[in-house]
Amino acid sequence: MAMNGHFVSVGDEPVAKDFEHGIQVIDDDKTFTPHLNDYLQKTDVYKAGFNYHLISVFGAQSTGKSTLLNLLFNTRFSVMSDTERRQTTKGVWMSKNKRTGEDGGSVMADNILVMDVEGSDGRERWEDQDFERKSALFALATSEVLIINIWEHQVGLYHGANMVLLRTVFDVNLELFLKDRHSNPRSLIFFVIRDFIGNTPLSNLRNTIVQDLHKTWSSISKPPGLETSSIDDFFDFGFAALPHKILQPDKFTAEVENLGRRFVVGDRSKTTASEQEYTGGIFLPEYHRRIPADGFSIYAEGVWDQIVNNKDLNLPSQQEALSRARCDEITIEAIELFDEKIAPIEQQLNDALKSGKPVTLSDVAEAGAAARVVCLTLFKTQASRYQKSIYVRKLAELEKAVDKRLKDLDEDCARLRKEEMRRLATIIERGVKLRLDDAVGLVFNNLGSGRTISTGDAIGSAVPESATNATSDSATGSGLPSEKDLWDRIWSTFVTVSDDAQSRFKVQSKNFDASEEEVAAGLWRLRRKSWIALREKIEEIMKGSILPKLEENFKHKFRYDDAGVPRIWRANDDIEGVYTRARDYTLALIPILARFRLASTYASPDLVAWIGEQPAGVLPEGEDGLPPIGGVDLEGGKTLEDEMTVLSEGKRQDLAIRFKQAADDVYFEAKRGALGGITQVPMYFYGILLLLGWNELVAILRNPFLFLLLAILGGGTYVAYTLALLGPMMQMANAASNQAVEIGKQKLRDFLENSDTARQALAMPPRAGLEAPSSSNNSSSENINLDTLDASGRKQTPSSSSSSLQE
Repeated sequence: MAMNGHFVSVGDEPVAKDFEHGIQVIDDDKTFTPHLNDYLQKTDVYKAGFNYHLISVFGAQSTGKSTLLNLLFNTRFSVMSDTERRQTTKGVWMSKNKRTGEDGGSVMADNILVMDVEGSDGRERWEDQDFERKSALFALATSEVLIINIWEHQVGLYHGANMVLLRTVFDVNLELFLKDRHSNPRSLIFFVIRDFIGNTPLSNLRNTIVQDLHKTWSSISKPPGLETSSIDDFFDFGFAALPHKILQPDKFTAEVENLGRRFVVGDRSKTTASEQEYTGGIFLPEYHRRIPADGFSIYAEGVWDQIVNNKDLNLPSQQEALSRARCDEITIEAIELFDEKIAPIEQQLNDALKSGKPVTLSDVAEAGAAARVVCLTLFKTQASRYQKSIYVRKLAELEKAVDKRLKDLDEDCARLRKEEMRRLATIIERGVKLRLDDAVGLVFNNLGSGRTISTGDAIGSAVPESATNATSDSATGSGLPSEKDLWDRIWSTFVTVSDDAQSRFKVQSKNFDASEEEVAAGLWRLRRKSWIALREKIEEIMKGSILPKLEENFKHKFRYDDAGVPRIWRANDDIEGVYTRARDYTLALIPILARFRLASTYASPDLVAWIGEQPAGVLPEGEDGLPPIGGVDLEGGKTLEDEMTVLSEGKRQDLAIRFKQAADDVYFEAKRGALGGITQVPMYFYGILLLLGWNELVAILRNPFLFLLLAILGGGTYVAYTLALLGPMMQMANAASNQAVEIGKQKLRDFLENSDTARQALAMPPRAGLEAPSSSNNSSSENINLDTLDASGRKQTPSSSSSSLQE
């Protein structure tokens, strides 16, 4: 068979099926494979952690090492042909144990990796022992068990018993111990004696081998501090004997089966030293190199790199480098797992913050906490197998990075939540302002109108009628609004609208997972802005429409009686008394309007208590630049008394003066109307008129045509008078007559100017400025000049005539 042709060799680009039988770890040119990690993943060893074992087999070339491994572990290492003697294993090869029990279960420990090392003393390398030494050092640095395959007749020999190879092993072991005194790694040298006949007991063979080992150990030079050390301080020994494979095939197979059962995890405390050497489990915990399976490929490659470059092999530094590299790799894996959960949320938040559009994210905190647990659990599970100092440092770095990501995520969520809550507050504030504009506007519109309306009508649909009826009833003693309880109705409306807005803000802010502090701050701002909106509306009304409202109030009191019936003033009516009462009543409203004061308590509302205390960390002006509120904020120097003052003293006086002037005009109008009815036609005048015009009246009555014409004219005149059309009709008739006169004059002027006959008849000379008539006409008649008259029939001057012609 070709040398392991079914294995993955160094330099190959393998596919999944190529890993079925094994892999070449190091080739005969001392090149390390880049695919060892792939092989460990394919064989499910990668995730085994510390639950794996590594065995290396040594021995002279062509002594049946590969054959022994194939029979023990059901591997398929290449073996030498029976018909020729040549090298079959070059470099270092690895395969996973495939031996299973009769029921399909494994009869050995889990995840046993077997390394078949190139045989020593081969003619191919002749006296070049460099690879032999390097491979021995590599196997000792990585393997738990070193199997030495020798023949029974070689026991007691120096070269035949592989003492030269073992001397190399002892030398490199001391080198490793000097660099790693803290862990003091131990290894098991397991001798498999082949072609065992049985004449010499195995115990005697064992004693011979151990004596030779001690002798070899004592012959090597030891570094300072280890001069008195013993081989037993570093190595344990195990022994097994196998019959001849060809001469005793059945016994050989049976003993191989028995030997295979020893490749399990042992317990030194349950066996004696002799039992441990001959029958005990081979894999003791102290043999394990404590390299996690997922980092073995990196560790092995680093060890071999130092060996092949003739550097001092420092296993602690290699383990430290491995720990750093693997912790970094595991960190990346953990971060990737963390990103799977958090990156989509971060992307949604970033998109929402950039676009300014709202986004709904549920259970962000729970998702972040779960992603953190999964990420750190993965790291702790895999990285805790490496050096503790590096593991602790890398864990702290990972926790810091994850916590920073979560903190940034929380800040983004808080910023987005703040924006959404601000947007929510803006929408609600806009609604509050609109409702207050309508409600307060309607309350002021009904100021002094005297209409019989309910409070619900007075405030429209802004708030329920029941919300304000109580205030109106308590202030007036009836269900009708009055001017005195105007501020009560406005305050009740304001509180109801504000409470409704606050309730909606509380409900909708829950959708943003807002904290109690954020909700409290939002409600506090909402109350402030609601009050400011009310103040602005009141100031707008006071500035623009309060005087017309007072005039309307006065006119209603003056022009209508208590039953709401319009008054028709007569000369003997008490106009002055009604005027005085209506004026004084309206003037009495100005002090009421000048200050926001409730009629029920005759005091201003407790604005400070209603707005509430300022939440910690919230500025009064916030980001909106809102003006300070008197009595609530220290800024601005305004008191609560100033805040509740609607009209200052100067504005009150100015308003009273302007109102009195408007009221006086109404009074004068009423007085003139009453006095105008005194001038009447005397009754006797109608008697004289009838006496003197009796004949004419009789003549009209007797003539049907005149009677009918009189009836039509009289009826038309009555209808025109009733509809107040006499004035417009007279204006239209006057305009029509004037126009007719103008047209007639123009026509006559055109006729006289253009007709020769008319000029001759009137002996008129030609008009100045007009073209001279023909010579024949000049000889027969004289020129006639016509004067131009204006609309009043007067003669126009030359300048005015020229202007008229231009027009």
